[in-house]
Amino acid sequence: MRGFRLSGILAVLTSQSTHPSLLDRVRSLDDHAAWREFEARYRELILRYALRRGLEAHDAEDVLQAVLLRLARRLPSFEYRPEVGSFRSYLRRVVQNEIFHAFARPEPARLRVEDLEDTLPDDTGDDELWIEEWTQHHYRLAMAAVREDFPARSLGIFERLLAGDAPEGLARAHGISVEAVYKVKQRVRERLRERIERQVHEEEFRERRA
Repeated sequence: MRGFRLSGILAVLTSQSTHPSLLDRVRSLDDHAAWREFEARYRELILRYALRRGLEAHDAEDVLQAVLLRLARRLPSFEYRPEVGSFRSYLRRVVQNEIFHAFARPEPARLRVEDLEDTLPDDTGDDELWIEEWTQHHYRLAMAAVREDFPARSLGIFERLLAGDAPEGLARAHGISVEAVYKVKQRVRERLRERIERQVHEEEFRERRA
């Protein structure tokens, strides 16, 4: 993935949008389809982050369920203030809070961070590990969708380029021109960017109207 320019993905991930979102749908606890989609979308991100923070697999699963429970309690009445921070930061703090709880579980008094009930934290506290996992999370989602839009050969060329293979060698191996190799890279990359932008749009609340 490094060849796809992580800085470019991060630029998209930090952009702003006013599109309708999955987050608006999960404000309703009765929208079971939205909650299933939400869990499917963020499950791997939360588990991977928890595991990299040092939790065992079963504890990471507990963290995931605790995060979903907290969000189910808070999102229906949650008031989003974009000037305060992003959903990325909010989710990070919720996940971190539950990870700290997991580590502190043997103790009578559970370790708490700060109250997360009513406000979003700003983005300045994002740790590098969370940003890395968040970026990879969006790349994985986008790549899974893009696989449905391109033939296997094009995706194979793109992935070999990401792995560091030389365009000239790939051109010879597939019997095409070097220019054609670069065109494959450009087409897949642009489709990935479009998909990531759509995913980011779906991660934003619309402002509630009276």
